[in-house]
Amino acid sequence: MIQYLAVIYAWTGDKDEAIERLTEAVKLPGSHVTYGNLRLNPFWDPLRGDPRFEQSLLPSRRNKFCVLLKSSPIIPPQVNST
Repeated sequence: MIQYLAVIYAWTGDKDEAIERLTEAVKLPGSHVTYGNLRLNPFWDPLRGDPRFEQSLLPSRRNKFCVLLKSSPIIPPQVNST
């Protein structure tokens, strides 16, 4: 729900409130605000030039995503040698 408030604030020009609500939403467990969503969803277009959005929110989500990828084992396909 908080991410929707962030979208409303962003599109009405209140970037400060939008960033605050978005920061809260990112921290919530089970949040639908993902790195891909922040990076690609046009809902966040009004915030794209804001350094707080670019430098604070996106890298933190990207780093969590990269850590997740690095920690998951990649099992190569097995080749039959018969």
